[in-house]
Amino acid sequence: MTTTYQPRSVNNLTLPVKGLAFMIERSSREVGYGVEITLTIPDDVAADIQNGSSTPLSRQLLELAAIQAHESDLISEREVMAMLGFEDREELYDFFKRYDVRSKHTSEDFERTGAALDDLLKHYRG
Repeated sequence: MTTTYQPRSVNNLTLPVKGLAFMIERSSREVGYGVEITLTIPDDVAADIQNGSSTPLSRQLLELAAIQAHESDLISEREVMAMLGFEDREELYDFFKRYDVRSKHTSEDFERTGAALDDLLKHYRG
């Protein structure tokens, strides 16, 4: 499954994924606000990734790339939201739940934030 276009400049990268090499062509051509990327993968691998889903393969791969980049600390939650076009954190957290992605925030983080807010409120209420 290949999308063809005429980029102005191309950088080819080979990425090993589960024993397969995927060729990525990164074009410097701007598409909206981002960069268009073409993946060339064998049809049987594309079918395995698609796995009968009605979600377009390109969207599935974009979501998987966002998850991998986030879990590798390459992008923040806000950047995942921008990458996937989510409007709010609730949509992001539903997405993370669907893919069993753990939030970087712990319950201790929320407790510290709550305690700090309580202190601020006490201070301003006087």
